[in-house]
Order: sequence, then C-alpha cells, then structure tokens
Amino acid sequence: MPAGDLHPYHKHEQLVQTLAGVDIASGEEIGRRNIRSWMPDQHRSFYANLQIIYVSIRDNKGRPRALALTGPAGFIQSPNSTELTITPQQSLDRDFAAGKGVGLLGLEMHTRRRNRANGIITTAGEGFVQIHILESFGNCPKYIQARRLRILPEQAQAPHSAASMPAEQSSCSHLGPEQASLIHKADTFFIATYHEAELDDPVSVRAGNDISHRGGPPGFVQLNGLDRLTWPDYIGNNFFQSLGNIHANHQAALLFIDFEAGKTLHVSGEADINAKDTSLPGAQRSVSLRIHSWTYKEHGLPITVDGGLEASPYNPQPADAKAKSYITCTGIENAAEGIKTFYFGSPRDSSGRSAPIRYTPGQYASFDIQDPADKGKVLNRTWTISSHPSEQTAEKALSISVKRVGLISGWLHASFSRGGVLEWRGVEGAFTPQEHAGPALLIAGGIGITPMRTMALDFLKRGKPVVLLYGSRTQADAAFLQEFQELAAAHPGHFKLVFSASKDSAWAGRRGRIDKALIAEQGLDAKTTGAYMCGPQPFMDAATSALQELGFPGDHIYSESFNY
Repeated sequence: MPAGDLHPYHKHEQLVQTLAGVDIASGEEIGRRNIRSWMPDQHRSFYANLQIIYVSIRDNKGRPRALALTGPAGFIQSPNSTELTITPQQSLDRDFAAGKGVGLLGLEMHTRRRNRANGIITTAGEGFVQIHILESFGNCPKYIQARRLRILPEQAQAPHSAASMPAEQSSCSHLGPEQASLIHKADTFFIATYHEAELDDPVSVRAGNDISHRGGPPGFVQLNGLDRLTWPDYIGNNFFQSLGNIHANHQAALLFIDFEAGKTLHVSGEADINAKDTSLPGAQRSVSLRIHSWTYKEHGLPITVDGGLEASPYNPQPADAKAKSYITCTGIENAAEGIKTFYFGSPRDSSGRSAPIRYTPGQYASFDIQDPADKGKVLNRTWTISSHPSEQTAEKALSISVKRVGLISGWLHASFSRGGVLEWRGVEGAFTPQEHAGPALLIAGGIGITPMRTMALDFLKRGKPVVLLYGSRTQADAAFLQEFQELAAAHPGHFKLVFSASKDSAWAGRRGRIDKALIAEQGLDAKTTGAYMCGPQPFMDAATSALQELGFPGDHIYSESFNY
C-alpha cells in the first residue's frame, strides 16, 4: 500500500467515487489492499516477459503524452521490487529525463493480463531509463480485446500504404479522414492523465502520471465533428485514477493504434466528465475530449497481429445489435458451500425458435442481466461452463457453477429460480484442451475449479493422463471434490487428485497452498506436460512463476482468470 498514512486516492479521485455512489470507506479499504508502493514478484516477472509497454509522461509544456515502447522479451528488467529499467527499440526523446514522473501500463492482450505502476525516472541514459516505483497495482481483464501481438525489428516494419503517404502528419485540431477512420474502427485506446501535488490534500498520494486502457466494440469512441471525441465509461474497479485526474485538471492524451499495421494516432486536448450521460450502450457516464492537437504516424510501431481477434465478453452490445436470444433455467443444485450449479436449456430467440449450444470444454457462457439495484442498467457477466458437451440433454444444454461473490452472483443465489430467464450472449473463450505429448497438469484455486471439471473429463475421454492440483479454503467450499475423488478411484494410474485445504483445521488431508514444491512433487516432465491454471490472479501469478522456475516453456502454460 502507499507508504505511511497516505490515502490510496487523491481528493479528486474520491470526489469522482462519491459522484459514482462508491462508499469511500470500503473504497479506501480496497485501495489499501491493492495499491502497493512496491511490485510483487509476479508483477516483476510479468513486466520482464512483455514486448510492449504503454507510458504516460509530460512534455516540456506540462502536457500529458501517451506512448508505446517496444522491444524483445527482456527489454524491461526489475532488479528489485521498486525499480524497473526499460531499454526499448525506439530512441527516447528529451521528455524522458531524470526527475520526471511516469505512468506505466503492462498489458498482455492475448491473456488479458494487465498491471499498472507509476513512479519517478531516476536515470535517463543512452537508450534506457531507470524508474523508481511509487505505486503498483493490478487491473481486471474487462473490456480487453484478446489479440496476440508480434513485435517486429524496427527496420523490418513494412509500409502499409502508398509510398506517397507521408510518414507523419500533425495538426492543431481537426482530424483528417485517415485519423477519423482509425478512431471509427478502434476497439482499444490508451489515455494518459496526471495529477499535481496539492497543499490542501496532505493525506493522499501527492502527485503522479497515469496511463490506462479503454476498450469496447469497434466504434465505441464517437466522433462529434472532427474536433471532439466522446466515449462511454463502463463499470470497472471504481479506482477512477483517470477520471480523478481529469476532474483535477482536464488535461488528457489518447493513443489509438492500428495493431495490424502499426499506425498510431496521438490526440491531446481538454477532457470533461459527463456524469449523467448514459446514452451510449453500457455507459455509466461518458467522457468528452476537445482536441487541441494530434500526431499521426503511418509507421508508428513495429508490430503486427498473429491470428484472429477475440472480443471481450464484457463489451456492451450496440443499440442496433441482432435479435436477442434468451435462455431458461431448468434446474439448480448446491455444488458446495456458497456455490450453486444452474442448468439451462437451449436458447430461444424472440420468436421462440431454439438453437443448439456448441462449445468446447473450458469455454465460458456470456449473459446480459438486468442490474438488480438499477433496473435501467444491463450488466454483462460470464461464467465458465461446468458441464461437458457429452452431458448435454434437451433439459440441460449446459450448466454454470457460481460462487456467491458480488452483486449479480448474490442475486442468482438469492432470487433466481427454476424457470427464470436470462438474455443469452453466447459462448466464448480460448482456454481449451490442447494437444501435447505428455500428461495434462490442471492447477485450480477456489472457484477456478469449474473449467477443470470439463477439461479433466475431456482429457480422460482422449486417454490422456491427468494430474489435478486443487486448492480451496476448506473441504466444504470445494466444488466437485467428491466427483474428483470418484474419478481418481475409477482411473487409478490415469487420474491423480491432490486436494489441499488452506484454512480448514478439521481437514485431515493435505494442508497449505499449491506451491512450487507441490508441483515438483508430481515428477512431471516440463517439456511434454501441458499445464492449465485457473483461479484468482494472485494464485495464477504464483503458479506461473513456479512453473517457469521448474522449466515449463511458456507455450506449455495455459491460463484463465477469475478476476472478471
């Protein structure tokens, strides 16, 4: 957490939280638990594996800039828990000077992992900067469009348009057609803001730069003429760093990227929060930016995309979306303490026609649900499908197993019943069984067991040996535990279960967390084993570090997060 008695938020962040209806006391408790003055080891290793990092820094006139720096894995190093050294492919300009504040965002798009930090540049050398970290925290994976970026050597970046197109264009205000087109197609942008120290705000974080990710369906950023942008602000973690900074000084800079072609557009101007504007799909409020200047680079970044795009399941549907489908609950069972399994029949459209559900083990189901606290809002939620495709019947096309945590899951547990209807968005997700020479190692923490049930059954059907390491607080809140014990008894030598309870004095079996020693105990060949993980992000970070230290190649480690 921030050092001493400093509040995790400055007063303008608290003001925006208050306007949004966030309880300040609970918000402070969450902030102190998540915002640190140092980086956990998992964040340090995460940054070291990145090939792109997004940076907020102020220019010589004090205006924020949003930048992306690239390099091969390892171009970011962390010698200790409060230091980062960045040595990018690009040359660093004079804005990267000792004593300057900087905001950092590490984003791994294909896994939807992101961590943020801010700090002070301590050394600026020939092609590198050293940064002392003042704040470090993680962000949930909402609204991140999954794409696998590949960094090219800068000299290999191929042109993507006619040779007559200038490499860089800039203007004082009005966007041109190329720039308007890039924004219209964008499903992602990055926003840089800052906050100055204030003498009348002595108990909060004093100052800092911030860079944050914003995502949504293509076209979620609206063009009002050619000199004003408006975008929806969706429900998030309620930290409100960007909006708090905008409330303080209105200065902001946006970075749009064509990830396939490497084109970049940097827009700077004056931003305003429209607290009561919910006119855009999914908006809790909106933000507008009056453009003061922009810079467009045809070959701005040496990047491209391998493979396709997986849109975020949390993206709001546009107003003109196709006809909606609905799905009916056909049964409810208690799966464990605080966990219920909900069964659903096949979805039907507004005319009553039904369609089969096709899915692969490990994928998740996406629903739009009316906010129980505000009937005018529709919230999207996803849950991993806990039934195997081979178990489908007319009455039970799929099931989800839901832990009672949060507003919507609490409503499902307390008020949703057999015959209840939800709006159906479909099936998504790339966390599915892969082909590999050796066995499958499944590592689950808490409710992260839900995809492991279907994947374990699938691997067994293929004749693939399975080792399941399952950690939960207690035996009582461990879903499917009896079923896994029966599978182990029915498949001796082919299915191994290791269950460990971390906080259950009555449990006579293994105690403690899943760690490197327990993984090593299994005696698996890291070169041939496929490792699959699911659980809370700290659990996942620790398991990833352990697997890497044991020699598991990065392309043998598959993960799904329950930080949604």
